[in-house]
Amino acid sequence: MNKVKHKLLAQSFLLSALTIPSFGGDIAADLGNISSGDPTSDFCDAFVNMGKLYKDDDNPWIQEFKVHGRINFQAATFDGNDVNGRDFETDFAEVRRIRIGNKIKFLDYFNLKFTANMGLDNRPKGRDLTWGYENLDECFVGIDLKKALNLNSLDKLHLLYGVPKFDLGGESYESSKKIVTAERSGVSNKVYVDGIRPTGFKLSAIKQDWDFLLGLYSTEENPEFDAKWNQGLAYQGTLGYQMNDEHKLVADFLYNDSGVGQENQWTYEWALSLRSEYVADRWGVMTEGFVGDNGDEANGVTKAERQGHFWAAVITPYYYIIPDRLQLGFQYQYSASTGDEGVRTSSRYLRRNHADPTVDVGGGRGNEHHSYYLGLNYLLCDHNAKIMTGIQYDDLNAEEGKVTGTTYWFAYRTFF
Repeated sequence: MNKVKHKLLAQSFLLSALTIPSFGGDIAADLGNISSGDPTSDFCDAFVNMGKLYKDDDNPWIQEFKVHGRINFQAATFDGNDVNGRDFETDFAEVRRIRIGNKIKFLDYFNLKFTANMGLDNRPKGRDLTWGYENLDECFVGIDLKKALNLNSLDKLHLLYGVPKFDLGGESYESSKKIVTAERSGVSNKVYVDGIRPTGFKLSAIKQDWDFLLGLYSTEENPEFDAKWNQGLAYQGTLGYQMNDEHKLVADFLYNDSGVGQENQWTYEWALSLRSEYVADRWGVMTEGFVGDNGDEANGVTKAERQGHFWAAVITPYYYIIPDRLQLGFQYQYSASTGDEGVRTSSRYLRRNHADPTVDVGGGRGNEHHSYYLGLNYLLCDHNAKIMTGIQYDDLNAEEGKVTGTTYWFAYRTFF
């Protein structure tokens, strides 16, 4: 596929989001009709709520029972130049996520969440797609301490134990169900560790405009709820301040004290994120800065070129061209490191197996990385069912040379 064909493909991806609602006649009139109506149709309402099976606040045993699930499919074409200046291009398609689980509220104070990954698609890595239970996505039990202890001075106080989702940075706190881009940025995947699920405790609280979270986790690499506490420990802290209805400031921090010979899920010693989140009626923007230490042998980072400090900045604005229906998103990310391989690209397809096995992209690692993303998201049933199209450009300064490339994204995401 030559570059002219790629350009046409990219344009067709973006235009498809505009043309989906039109079945003939005037496109602008069709779009206007959609924007003036209720975006939540009877079908969408039934789909979104189909997992809400039971609710009775007066039942002393079980107050609520829900089933939830999601399936994400995506495809991409990557066109790039490797460290030797060689042109290459590869097509990818995969089932990105398939999950099912339930949520239960019981005994007035407690809640339970269980979510399982029900498939693993390794085709972009040159292996197979498998169906069936793979591992836990989340499994934890929690208690509403505010209600149990009658703490009227707080708006929320909740403690949980188990295998929760670990979050650090704004893109990870925003579920993949609602992120503006097809994939999170490279630095987000780095500090978020692309979705690890450590065993541990989380204590969260809200008091008026302030909220905080404290986390304590085992660093053992075991996602099945029974991680041991004789390995290292990771300590998390988050502090947020809601300045007004539109603007919020948040700081996230994690420190990993794992030592030599201990298991370690985090690929760095510590990381700090500072961000600003602004949300208006039809637009919003998140601006975030990161700094951290990749660690050394004590943290399981044995390669000297992957050690040293790292830093990054990300800006992600969006605008609803049609309210609640058609979203335009953009993202720019810059990241750098004192180590020759201290940062990594976000494009999962830049560093995957390519059609030409001689292609060398340095594993997608380097000491400086720029990425630009522009996309359109068409919301069929709000974020519960949507189509995403996008174009992403990556510029990576790898150890052996420059790597550049363009990813043309198409994704369909749905959840209930």
